Amino acid sequence: MEIKFTSGAEEYFPSKIIQLEKSDIEERKIRKIKDIIKYLYEKYPLCREKLFSKELSLCPGMLCCLDECDWELFGGEESDLTENSRILFLSTIHGG
Repeated sequence: MEIKFTSGAEEYFPSKIIQLEKSDIEERKIRKIKDIIKYLYEKYPLCREKLFSKELSLCPGMLCCLDECDWELFGGEESDLTENSRILFLSTIHGG
């Protein structure tokens, strides 16, 4: 699973792309985008309140794409994921 950050969102992570292996996905029970948000919120404290709210949703000015489509087409935070999913977090605040 690939998680990518762009347009300013990458400032809060050690790299622009985070790869999660199948074992990580299974161990952390990552099945939906909301699980990815929770994982990022807990593992990377710099992103808290900048990209995600305490309720573990996107902050205003953040967009999320799943496999190159708006996540809303798949159910937003409830969107189902697979080990081959590609997730993009994009900030519109920084000119996204």
